[in-house]
Amino acid sequence: MESARIVAELERRLGWLPPTAARATVGWVFLESGWGKLHNLDGVVKFFAGLGIPAPHLQAPFVAGTELVCGALLLLGLATRLASPLLMGVMAVALLTALRDQIHSLSDLFAMS
Repeated sequence: MESARIVAELERRLGWLPPTAARATVGWVFLESGWGKLHNLDGVVKFFAGLGIPAPHLQAPFVAGTELVCGALLLLGLATRLASPLLMGVMAVALLTALRDQIHSLSDLFAMS
């Protein structure tokens, strides 16, 4: 009985930790990705052009900036409800353009690495 109370109290006090760790991890990944893209814009523009993305010279800095700024916001826990959908949109377009021929069902998305 006492151990159940201790576990419940520990769970109450540390319930914030798993979502915070997930948010910080995802934020860091996007922050780092955006930073890398911004420092290699010519390469990203060429990659986007190779994928057939329209106006790659405009799309590359937009995507890089979105990943950098929204990743930083997630990492800091600021405006996450604004940053999250923007990053989901960037990732949806990335998956649909770069990996379109490899996606046949929803379960294929979980197998990608």
